Amino acid sequence: MKDNSIWSHNFRISSYQVDRKGNLTLYALAGIFQEAAREHSRLLKFGYEDMIKYDWIWVLYRLKTRIFKIPHWEENILLQSWMVRRTRFVSRRDFEIFREGGERVVAAVSEWALVDVNTKKPVLLDKIDEGRAPFIPKKMALEKAPDRIPPVKNTISQSNYTVRYSDIDMNDHMNNMQYLRIILDSYSWEWLNSHSAEIINVNFKTESKINDELVINTSAEKDIFVHQVIRKRDKATVTLLKVKWIEEAPS
Repeated sequence: MKDNSIWSHNFRISSYQVDRKGNLTLYALAGIFQEAAREHSRLLKFGYEDMIKYDWIWVLYRLKTRIFKIPHWEENILLQSWMVRRTRFVSRRDFEIFREGGERVVAAVSEWALVDVNTKKPVLLDKIDEGRAPFIPKKMALEKAPDRIPPVKNTISQSNYTVRYSDIDMNDHMNNMQYLRIILDSYSWEWLNSHSAEIINVNFKTESKINDELVINTSAEKDIFVHQVIRKRDKATVTLLKVKWIEEAPS
């Protein structure tokens, strides 16, 4: 019987996935992780198609990514993903990306919850057949789980965004990778041209719907920026993002 505990797939970085420097964007990277989780869970028979029969969907709860070297345009990479462990309501899934030759360039830890689409409440993971969940508790891409990010206190900048049709996914809410995109777009041209993200932590708290008005509050201390996305209509925190940046050497 084939061992499906680790999902592996080879990718070639395409032009639509990179920025002006030819580097894989953070939101494209998040999209790759999302697809890996979807494909692996579908292979194990508890993916979207299997869970939606019960009105359940998988929701990304937290994500922590460490970038050692960002993949580049036309580069061939190997992505591996596997499930580490789970609690009553949260399942941990890890990711690693390797260059040709075996160099590890990206490592990530994600936490997922299964949510009832009608009640919006989490579902006990014990309801999923344990035999279809091949956990590897001793194999961890990063030792520490994603950070719990506190709300922004000392705002140094603020921007606004209205959720559009292109932001909405099949679950009828703003897709998680779109939050990364709109937050990165709040940075200056000069900053993004001279810095690279090294460690990215994201906490997804609740959802945004079409035409929701969002406020992005930002605080910073040296090379660490914290962003809080707030839904205007009820002041609810939708997403929190913490990024540690490194300055690039002049080219």
